[in-house]
Amino acid sequence: MRRTALLAAIGTAASVLALTIPASAGTVATSQSVDCRPTDPNASTIALTIDDNGRTLCMLRGQRLSVFLRVDPRQWPNQRNWWTHPTASGNAFTDTTVPAPVALGVTWATFAATTPGQSVLTSFRNICPPQQPSCGVPPLLWRVTGNVTG
Repeated sequence: MRRTALLAAIGTAASVLALTIPASAGTVATSQSVDCRPTDPNASTIALTIDDNGRTLCMLRGQRLSVFLRVDPRQWPNQRNWWTHPTASGNAFTDTTVPAPVALGVTWATFAATTPGQSVLTSFRNICPPQQPSCGVPPLLWRVTGNVTG
């Protein structure tokens, strides 16, 4: 019983750590081709949400990503506490976002799979109150790795 509780505590700590990796924890990207099977070869666009955090995708060149990261604007009315615009490391993805109105609390971005290789999409969210921007809690991290073939 104690072992089960210890393993559960370790799993919870690992989950919290995965969500609180600081921005300085660099990402690795390569322009080399990665051998993978496309996640959804028939989709022209793949939609990603907060639930896709930590996911690895395999995509074909020419496929697109739509990223929708949402917070409840009633609970988090200050934009400082919303997700940042996702950025892509490496050169496999190109940001194709066109500014457009979206619902309050939604961060939206689009990317195209343009070059074989790997890119990592990241977005951060500060959960400290706006009146205390450095409250000691690291920002939340959303991260998706994309491997592009073809």
